Amino acid sequence: MIRFLPADAPDGGFRFEAFVDEAPAGFCCFRIDGYQMEFTAVDCDDPLLADGLLRAAMNYAANRNAYTARAGAGVADRALRQLGFQGADVLTAEIPEVLMNCACGHQE
Repeated sequence: MIRFLPADAPDGGFRFEAFVDEAPAGFCCFRIDGYQMEFTAVDCDDPLLADGLLRAAMNYAANRNAYTARAGAGVADRALRQLGFQGADVLTAEIPEVLMNCACGHQE
């Protein structure tokens, strides 16, 4: 079973952890500031798990009124670009658009 669960973040932000069965499989940390969330760290080797982990975090942030998401260069660039994030030094996306698209890149 795959689970994505919130956890305490040491810096006062937020953290989500991925588990496969009971084994830890990755995590992401983020902050929420008004209508914007920012990923500060992502560590997940499996692309499909990273996709689910990032979506779980964005859904959590959206439920707390965040509308846009961003990440600095080097923070899970490949996974975020696959979700539809764009930019050079800072990757950005609108959370509702990301959550409506599937992991395969198909858009309706």
